Amino acid sequence: MCIHESLTWTDKQGLLVQRWQSLGPSGTFESKRLRTAWSIAASYWNLLAFRCQDVNRHATTTHPNRYFGSVDLLLLELGGKTRLTFSSRTGSIAFTSTTAGMAAILLALTFSVRALASLGSECHLMPGDSDWPDKSAWNRLNQTTGGRLIEGVPLGRPCYVPNFQDGACSALRKQWLDLSQYITDPVGVMSPYWNNASCSPFGGPEGTCDLGNLASYAINVAKTRDVIAGIRFAQKHNVRLTIKNTGHDFLGRSTGAGSLTLWMHNIKNVEFLDYDSDIHAGPAVRVGAGVEFGEVYPAASARGLRVVGGSCSSVGLAGGYTQGGGHSILSSLYGLSADQVLEWEVVTADGNHLKSVSPQNHPGLYWALTGSGTGNYGVVLSVTVKAYKDGPVAGAGFSFSNTGHDGAYWAAVTAWLQHLPDLDAVHGLTTIWSITTKTFALISATLPDCKTTARLDAAFKPVLHSIGKMNVSITKPYESRHQANFAEHYKYWVEPQTYTSNLTLGGRLIPRSAVQASNYTTLPALVRALRDITRGGAKITSVGANVAQANFTSNSVLPAWRDSLFLMTFAYSLPVSATWTLIRNHQAQLNTWQDRLRGFTPKGGAYINEATWDNPHWKQDYYGSNYPKLLKLKRVYDPAGLFWNNAAVGSDVQWRLAHGGRLCRASTEGS
Repeated sequence: MCIHESLTWTDKQGLLVQRWQSLGPSGTFESKRLRTAWSIAASYWNLLAFRCQDVNRHATTTHPNRYFGSVDLLLLELGGKTRLTFSSRTGSIAFTSTTAGMAAILLALTFSVRALASLGSECHLMPGDSDWPDKSAWNRLNQTTGGRLIEGVPLGRPCYVPNFQDGACSALRKQWLDLSQYITDPVGVMSPYWNNASCSPFGGPEGTCDLGNLASYAINVAKTRDVIAGIRFAQKHNVRLTIKNTGHDFLGRSTGAGSLTLWMHNIKNVEFLDYDSDIHAGPAVRVGAGVEFGEVYPAASARGLRVVGGSCSSVGLAGGYTQGGGHSILSSLYGLSADQVLEWEVVTADGNHLKSVSPQNHPGLYWALTGSGTGNYGVVLSVTVKAYKDGPVAGAGFSFSNTGHDGAYWAAVTAWLQHLPDLDAVHGLTTIWSITTKTFALISATLPDCKTTARLDAAFKPVLHSIGKMNVSITKPYESRHQANFAEHYKYWVEPQTYTSNLTLGGRLIPRSAVQASNYTTLPALVRALRDITRGGAKITSVGANVAQANFTSNSVLPAWRDSLFLMTFAYSLPVSATWTLIRNHQAQLNTWQDRLRGFTPKGGAYINEATWDNPHWKQDYYGSNYPKLLKLKRVYDPAGLFWNNAAVGSDVQWRLAHGGRLCRASTEGS
């Protein structure tokens, strides 16, 4: 095989063929090592052939992180009898040449080619690689876990041949936005970006359906030994390890192409305790990793207790929600969910089972786990959090709409923002509100431990007076209600909200200083940004919570939370048949808006659970001044980087996400 005007590579299954026409010294390679090898060889110019067999099927020419880690045989024929052969399996390099000049070139080339030998071990394996664990290895893992290993299958499979089932496919299309199917699937995630249209039920039966970014296998974890078995298998076989509970995640942390995932969803133990320690004396609840708010709220209510948790009932308490901070309609009274943590039960990267990770036991690990994000320091089996005596709760809501007088509508929104600092000063008051181009809605105002609505009504009287003077239509008049307990309040004001799986979102924590009366520049800039974001097709949902005065033990929650007036989240609701191009374009737009907001809120930040995975400012936005300490702890508890997530602490120095989802050591591309 001698090719003078082009270069071709193909993988052993014939799935990928990529050709450059007329590639000579001006040709480029994205891989630094191959680029070096090419430049040396091309300087001699009479390159006759370049053949790579068994190349990783995920290597492409369109991704800047192209990777050649599975090269089996590299053959260079450089004129006459000059030949270089390299085998990554044996690590052997041999060359012959009839000219001294060519021999010198090959000696230099040998340095670059030898470096390729290490790439295979510096990247996690993927299905199709020759070293991928064989069926017998997976069978042994299944036996070790008592038959709890599940092979990953994309949800859309019934919509494609040869597995096409018309009835099942039609039913799937109708319920595609329903969260429950993703929660109960061991590898499914409810993120259009991370599902990446690889097996959409709307693609047509003759299209392609594969796992894409989803895990290849999952262990349905029931006991600690299942987690340890998964960790040991991943380490032994060089397979990426991921952790999933419900799949409520927008950063791709619950999944990974070619990974083995620890599916924590069915660890459902709930235990109420009389807790006594240096940081808390009183009621508490210990919940397993798979317990959702829709399960813990009723259990707490039945005992006359309330627990700090999220608005969406299907989110898990112990997973990314609490590990990433976790805002709540009770946050202005008690703080974030992370502020409630008394102890964690964790399996670390070395397979060590730590039954109590608290401020007293393993304080460094406790600090890191409590606020900095999920799945990066260990596998959480359970969490113990504070519980509180329940009592009456006052709630309120209203909405107004744009009557066609755009200036008046945004003036009313501005009035709302101007009153937020006063509402923020009402101890215990948390608000959730949304904005589109047409409607502003106070979804819920929550003021716990009020026997009447009088205090809440008084707080909103100036707000309603200001908005009432604007030329807007009051679509839902102000309503306030007093309920006997948190469960009744949640059921009336929060539970009816609809949550779907077709969202891509970003956000920003807006500091109090941005909306102060003395700030004559930031507030107008903020309102213009709100207007432009909604005109761009996104819906804004915000949480106004004062978590500065919460009673909490030191943790790794982003410090900007304590200075924030509200969390602003903007989301696209994508059509169910959204193309990959549309999904990517929306993702890029989210980052553009985040950049704009960052420009006039430099002291703000972002809530890691409601953010973009590809934010170039992720270290400052998601971790702030905590990052250096978190990185040191990452090196202590996971020095080899068993746990890896997008935009997680240490993610840029341990691994990089290559095209196709493969993880490679960051050093292989100098990233």
